[in-house]
Amino acid sequence: MVVFFLKWEWREAAEMNVAFEKEAVVPVMRRTLMREREEVSRQGVGGVRTRGFCSAVVLDDDSLLRPPINGGTSKVPFWLPYLTSPTRRPLVSPTNAGGHSTALKIDGKATSQEIKRDLSKQVAWMKEKVGSVPGLAMIRVGDRKDSELYVHVKQVACEEVGIKSFVTHLPGSASEDDLLAVIQRFNNDSRVHGILVQLPLPNHIHQNTVLSGVDLEKDVDGINPINVGRLAGVESSDPTFVPCTPLGCIELLSRYGISMEKKEAVVIGCSNVVGFPTAVLLQKNKASVTIVEVDTPNPTEATRRADIVVSATGVPQLVRGNWLKPGAVVIDVGTTAIEDPEMESGFRVIGDVCFEEAERVASAITPVPGGVGPMTTAMLLSNTLKAAQRRYGLTSR
Repeated sequence: MVVFFLKWEWREAAEMNVAFEKEAVVPVMRRTLMREREEVSRQGVGGVRTRGFCSAVVLDDDSLLRPPINGGTSKVPFWLPYLTSPTRRPLVSPTNAGGHSTALKIDGKATSQEIKRDLSKQVAWMKEKVGSVPGLAMIRVGDRKDSELYVHVKQVACEEVGIKSFVTHLPGSASEDDLLAVIQRFNNDSRVHGILVQLPLPNHIHQNTVLSGVDLEKDVDGINPINVGRLAGVESSDPTFVPCTPLGCIELLSRYGISMEKKEAVVIGCSNVVGFPTAVLLQKNKASVTIVEVDTPNPTEATRRADIVVSATGVPQLVRGNWLKPGAVVIDVGTTAIEDPEMESGFRVIGDVCFEEAERVASAITPVPGGVGPMTTAMLLSNTLKAAQRRYGLTSR
């Protein structure tokens, strides 16, 4: 299992009502993305027009796991209509791309499987030595179906490597104190070595207050404000853990022997969860880093000089081949599902980067799906194992 996908809603309003389609999709969060916006909609069942975006989890076989109306989950083919990119250029189909690829494909799926095989051995060895396995607690607040699916995916991954998962679901009406009480219970639970608070939280709960309540030694998601500050150098100590997606990006570069030292890197998108931590990690690996936002004027002035380009915006095919310096390494963090009638499932998943153009210019590139997504989950499992090893004074075998 890999990642969430989103269909962006590009209206000025930050909030709107999203209609259900029969046995189809569920509404998730809304987001205003660019100054220049389009409105994307499609005809729903019974003539209902649905807007906003829809969510599911993309699995390794390119099918989707989504919540049906009657509860539970099911594995189904699914598509979302996406006709043009935000730059108003038509999306490129792999069958019509033409040209010759010279880029090495950085295979995150295969790399994550290698990591999970090793983690499974380490967990088994730990159980043999101390009679216990790592434990990961996951807390979900409210009834957002995307959050429910994401937690389920992590549970499955835990089972795969032998990590015990503990899941608590609080109603959307739960107070901040209710949530902090659950976090404190897991902080004090010796079976739990890592705690993950599933985001986003309801509006009445202060995110930073809640994340600050997670014990630093159990903050395997790396987003306790103190850990973020330590990563940025605001604190004198090193972070106990680093956010999982940025860590996965760096791990891919390292495992493929791609040096970051004395290289010029550009990170597109600067969220506290992905973009900013990735920029910091690249700097720690002695790269010179420039951060570019989605609406930065003339972003190609930066990207065309870059030896390494990391894009984490969620804007489909924002980065085109002519944005890149020949021989650049491209790490694509974004994921979007688009309609493709030529595919058996009726859709294909694409990233921030126009892969078919970029692969003819880059020296190495991560595909979507199968690139960064699988690494994020692998890094979460790895951080949880490290937390348990620290508790018992163990090192990797």
